[in-house]
Amino acid sequence: MVIGGGTSGALQARMKGGGNVIIATPIPTMPYSLFVSSKIKEPRQLKGGKVAVSRYGSASDFAMRFILAGLGLDPNKDVTIMQIGNQPSRFAALSSGAVDGTVIEIPNTLLARRLGFVQLADASSLGLAYPHNSLTTTDAFIRAEPETVMNFTRAFVDAIAYYKNHKAESVQMIKEFLSVKEDALAEEAYDYFSRITPQKPYPSVEGLRTVLNEIAKSDPAAKNAKPEHFMDSTFVRRLDESGYIDGLYKK
Repeated sequence: MVIGGGTSGALQARMKGGGNVIIATPIPTMPYSLFVSSKIKEPRQLKGGKVAVSRYGSASDFAMRFILAGLGLDPNKDVTIMQIGNQPSRFAALSSGAVDGTVIEIPNTLLARRLGFVQLADASSLGLAYPHNSLTTTDAFIRAEPETVMNFTRAFVDAIAYYKNHKAESVQMIKEFLSVKEDALAEEAYDYFSRITPQKPYPSVEGLRTVLNEIAKSDPAAKNAKPEHFMDSTFVRRLDESGYIDGLYKK
């Protein structure tokens, strides 16, 4: 069995004795951007202001704090972080002037720009290493079905290559998946994820360390855990070293 999804739960399960292990990370950062009201032109103008996240401890909260720090602001002192709720609620708060900024997910970044909000930064451009989405299996399944895991990983890198090499077809699939009618919204998503998704989706030691540091806030045992214990790069590495992945991108 191989599943795709968030990474934190897999790491916490392994810490409690589960066999969960990360074999690939196709989305190695958080797809969030910080948007502010049009009156704000540079980060220092946020000092003393209010910014919105869905709730404390959420992905949007983590991304907000990372982006603020990356812009030279102290998220604990320079701004007031408010729990506003879902993305439409945060949009409304920003539009009404109740807050000065919020984090927006792709592809709603396009809608934010249309409304006149200003993008100060996005998490990926500031170097956030965080496995937002990973492929997870178990040690036992790898031992029992190594060829199945290999075939799944091969199919997955095939899919990444298809996505990157076939924009028109991928945009159409995004429209269907997100249930949006507008090409521009789907293209916003395509362009962003095409940029951040690696051709070779190795699990990231740095990214897993970031997740473990977050888990350590509630579970101190995670502080000294080694990221390598939670990952197995064997299958991506075999495809890489054999030249298979490079061959997918040759004209």
